[in-house]
Amino acid sequence: MRTTRSQQKPRVGEYVFNCFMQDEPGILSRCTGIMAARGYNIDSLVVSKTEVEGLSRMTLTLKGEKKTIIQAQKQLEDLTQVWAVVDLTDSKVVEREILLAKVSLVGPEFIVKGSSFQTPRSPVKAQQEAASSSAETSATNQEDLYELTIEANKKLAYLKELVALCHAKIVNVGAEAAIVEMCAKSERIDLFIKMLEPFGIFESARSGRMVMSSIAKLSFFERDEPSTKEESENDIQDLSNLPPS
Repeated sequence: MRTTRSQQKPRVGEYVFNCFMQDEPGILSRCTGIMAARGYNIDSLVVSKTEVEGLSRMTLTLKGEKKTIIQAQKQLEDLTQVWAVVDLTDSKVVEREILLAKVSLVGPEFIVKGSSFQTPRSPVKAQQEAASSSAETSATNQEDLYELTIEANKKLAYLKELVALCHAKIVNVGAEAAIVEMCAKSERIDLFIKMLEPFGIFESARSGRMVMSSIAKLSFFERDEPSTKEESENDIQDLSNLPPS
């Protein structure tokens, strides 16, 4: 049984837009309100300032049918505060996203047991508990603390190798966790997060996709100035139009 065109499901793709708009209160909520009211699937939304004073850039990544995405682009262009909406879906672009992830160094096998759990971050408390407890309990706590420190150092060494392999960097190291930073494409960040999962991720934050065209054009709003060749041709007078002498 053949399926007709009307029975086929429309293809859902990913579309990227750079929206240039005036930097004023309420414009972001209006743009996102239009997207939410029409039910558009927003995959990523990043707003930042530009080199032009009073002008902001909104990088918008949408998923949906082509007909629906074109309608969303027209609705954004109808806003008076929006200067232009540039479609970068099929253009040569440079894409980056920033990731901050807090990775565990102690692992899931270490369980926090209230006040009896000791870490290298609280040596004063460990000394007080060791003085009040028996010699056997003190020896056990010191052994647990030693094992915890050794495991944390091992995991930190493994994490450094992984970070160097993926061209990321460690920006902060604590007793139980380390914060990792990575700037790359969204697909590479997705893979990097999967590699960090065996360590244990306490929390993570992503900036969202930032996209810029690789075309060497300074601005989308500057007027096209006539070339010097055209100006020189206009300056030459046509002798046939002169009156007879």
